[in-house]
Amino acid sequence: MSRRALSSLVALTIVLAGAAHADPMSLAWDQCLSEGGTHHKYFACDTNARYEVLVGSFVPQQPMADFMGLVAVVDGQTADQVSLPDWWQLYNAGSCRQTALSCSFDFLSSPNVSCTDPWQGQAGGGVAAYYTAAYPPPSPLPPTSSRALQIKVGGALASPVPLPAGTEYYAFRLTLSHAKSKGVDACTGCTVGLCLLLDKITLYPQSGPTVTLYADHVQPSDPYAGTEMATWECADGRAYGSEGFNFACVAVQNCSVPVRNRTWGSIKALYR
Repeated sequence: MSRRALSSLVALTIVLAGAAHADPMSLAWDQCLSEGGTHHKYFACDTNARYEVLVGSFVPQQPMADFMGLVAVVDGQTADQVSLPDWWQLYNAGSCRQTALSCSFDFLSSPNVSCTDPWQGQAGGGVAAYYTAAYPPPSPLPPTSSRALQIKVGGALASPVPLPAGTEYYAFRLTLSHAKSKGVDACTGCTVGLCLLLDKITLYPQSGPTVTLYADHVQPSDPYAGTEMATWECADGRAYGSEGFNFACVAVQNCSVPVRNRTWGSIKALYR
C-alpha cells in the first residue's frame, strides 16, 4: 500500500470513529452528558430541600436552516416493573408530588463548552403531559405496558435559528424537586429504582418537514445501550428492538451508598 493510500485510510478511520461516537441524543443527570453529566443518580431521600436536574441533548444529523422548536418524549420504567410509587406520581392534578416536576429551556448558566445553546433564553414551553397508568394518554394513543411513565415536553422559539449538523445542542432541562421525600407527608417510593429513556426528539423547522431522532435500540445481547438512558437509585436498564421495543429495567442487588456509575456492558448477562 502506498503512503498516500495509507494516509487516506487512516484519515477515513478517524472520521468514521468520530461519526460513530456522535450519538444523536443523550440524557444525563446534572449536565449535558459530554460536559460531565452522569447516567446514574443516587439520592438518600433524607431531605425535602434542593432538587435534581436531568438534561437532554441532541445532535442533528442534517443541517436545519430554520429551527423553531422541539418536542421530546422520555419514557420511564421502575426496576423489575414494580408499580409506579407515589414519589414518581408527578404533574397531574391530585398526584402525590404534583408540583415536583418542571421543565426549562434556559441554558444561559450552563457550561456551553461541549454543548451549544440553541435557545439563548428565548424559548417558551414546558411539560406537555405526564402519562401513567392512572393518567393514560388519550385515544387513539395506546397505553404501553412496558412503560410506567411517559413525559412529553415541548419548547418553541419566536424566531428561527440555524442548526448546523454534527453539533451537540441542549434540548431541555427537567427539574425534579426533593419535596415530600422526608417527614409525615412524605410520598412513598423515593428509593425505588427507575430507568429513564430519552425515546425521541422531534425537531420543527419554520418550513419543510419535521425531523425525528430516535433512541438507539439494540439487541438483548448487545452490550451497548446508547447514551439516551439515565437511571435513578439502584437500577440498571436498556431498550432493545425497534418498533414496539422492549424496555428493561432491573434492580441492582446489594446496592450500597454511594452507587458507582455502571457501564451498560456490565449488565449484559442479565438479558441473555
